[in-house]
Amino acid sequence: MRLGRILRLSVFAALVGAIGYLGVCGVAWNINTTVDRGCLDLWGSQTPANFVGAWNKADGPFIDAAPYRFDAQDVSIDSLTAGITLRAWFAPPADGGDRVVIVVHGMGSCRRDPTSLLPAGMLVRHGFGVLMPDLRNHGESTRQDGHWAGGIDEWQDVIGAWNWLRAKGYAADKIGLFGESMGAGSVSIAMGHEPAAVFIDSGFADIFSATTFFAESTGKPGWLVPGVLLMGTVISGDNFFSPGPAALFRSSLRGRPVFIVHGTADATISVEQAPQLAAAATAGGYPVTPWIVQGARHIEAAFTHTAEYEQRLTAFFEGALGK
Repeated sequence: MRLGRILRLSVFAALVGAIGYLGVCGVAWNINTTVDRGCLDLWGSQTPANFVGAWNKADGPFIDAAPYRFDAQDVSIDSLTAGITLRAWFAPPADGGDRVVIVVHGMGSCRRDPTSLLPAGMLVRHGFGVLMPDLRNHGESTRQDGHWAGGIDEWQDVIGAWNWLRAKGYAADKIGLFGESMGAGSVSIAMGHEPAAVFIDSGFADIFSATTFFAESTGKPGWLVPGVLLMGTVISGDNFFSPGPAALFRSSLRGRPVFIVHGTADATISVEQAPQLAAAATAGGYPVTPWIVQGARHIEAAFTHTAEYEQRLTAFFEGALGK
């Protein structure tokens, strides 16, 4: 009798513990994936024609953005997901050209952030067209559920932008993808659906290891991550256990061009993700040596190594999309 009671109490305690763990994880998912208006509050007046060259508005680094400013039109795009409208900027290619790059911002950011506007301006300066959408739940696009999903949902916005360009007459082999941070995850997953060359700044190989690093680097327990991803999947319906960028590179890249840049001082996504992505791209048929930028923080390389970043970015897409 006593053994049976101990077993029942043990099962009850385990059940209570599991419910408590998952409850905490659900709250953690809700708090940590909510997208606020921070980008619009901080950069709301920024446009391609007037943006300032500041990685961080408070303390920089700052560069002269004048050579990279450009004119663009405000457009609306339908995501691949029904009911979601994306606000975007479009600057057509110079002199009737045919090469366009979709520039995708990161988590909590938007098209008005200089971290997206600067590389876009570099591309425009070299004759490329650019399409810059606000992802769902970000910027001025449709607020679906108010949460980011690490690219698991957002890739459909990238494909929506892709389809918009195709409907405008741009050839598939003349459209490239640029993504930073979560945007890198979004374009990497989108690449599994359309034959695009991808340029990845501060991206991740898989969401589990990337999220664990971020949690622990911000003082949160990494052992919560599996439960957070599980509860995020249950609550939102987004499958956080679906194949990530590295898995898709291995299975779906089929030799298409990839460029990877990452800073050693990145406290958001570990620089260790870069060689993992590169190994996956190599396994997918396109050998990659990532450009590791010493001392650069998260998506900061364009501001600390501006000339070299511009040269590498434009040379990559000239090679991938043609001159």
